[in-house]
Order: sequence, then structure tokens, then C-alpha cells
Amino acid sequence: MTEMIAYCGIDCFECGAFVATRDNDDAKRREVAELWSKEFLPGTLPEDINCEGCLSGGVLFSYCHDCKIRECAMARGYANCAFCEDYICDKLSEIFAVAPEAKERLDSLRT
Repeated sequence: MTEMIAYCGIDCFECGAFVATRDNDDAKRREVAELWSKEFLPGTLPEDINCEGCLSGGVLFSYCHDCKIRECAMARGYANCAFCEDYICDKLSEIFAVAPEAKERLDSLRT
């Protein structure tokens, strides 16, 4: 497997939390925690950086437990948001602003 496309279009295999977890890499956890503390979630600690991908049903990063995109797609039974009749909704617009590659990925799945 070379990719795991999250509900929002992010490729989990490119996500620092997923990579750190997959490789059991504490240096990567520290790097990701520092970056995410500055950019997204102040106070993120290296021990918070554990995720097997939102589609895995396994360990998730804390934010993913409360992710409205994930919650919505799961409730509607979609593999990801590309298949939703409400694509592009307000929930996705926020993630696309910081991860435009996620939009490109979902757009490509719609064609």
C-alpha cells in the first residue's frame, strides 16, 4: 500500500503523525509536535503524536477523534468526501486552506 486517503483528502502516508507512528520514530514525533504546536495546536507534545490513519479504526491523533469531517463521512458511509453529494462543504474549506493538496486529491477521485 502506498497511500491511505483520509476522509478529507490528506494522504495519511504523508502525514508526520502517521509516519512517526508507523516507524516508531521518537525524533519524528518531537519534530511533528513542535511544528504542529506552532502552526495548529499549541501545546502538542511528542507523546501526542500517534496515529494509524483515520480510516484504520486504530490509534488516532487526538484531533481526529473530534474531526467533524471524519464524523460526517463515517455517518454518511463514504470512503472519503470525494463521493459526497455536498462536496465541497464548509468543513472541507477549512482543511483545503491549509492543505490544498487534499482538495486536488479528492478532485481527482471525483472524475
